[in-house]
Amino acid sequence: MSVDIICPLYQAESYILNLNQSLLRQKDVEIQNISYILTESTDCTEEILKTNHIPYQKIKKSNFSHSLVREKAAMKSKADIVCFVTQDI
Repeated sequence: MSVDIICPLYQAESYILNLNQSLLRQKDVEIQNISYILTESTDCTEEILKTNHIPYQKIKKSNFSHSLVREKAAMKSKADIVCFVTQDI
């Protein structure tokens, strides 16, 4: 079974590298896609994502909604399972 992981990010500079590495180390899981959705913020999250070549989508703070951001990402998924995580799991 394929899995897509959806993770909204906001002010996530202290989490993103460990989070991404942990997700990539999962065993016996066919992770098809990890979708990071970055709400514009004032920390260095975007720079960290760019520097480490981690794909992400950026949205305006005014467009953020806990449910809508997740729903839109889930609707794009072609995976068998969609897993929603937070940046500080």
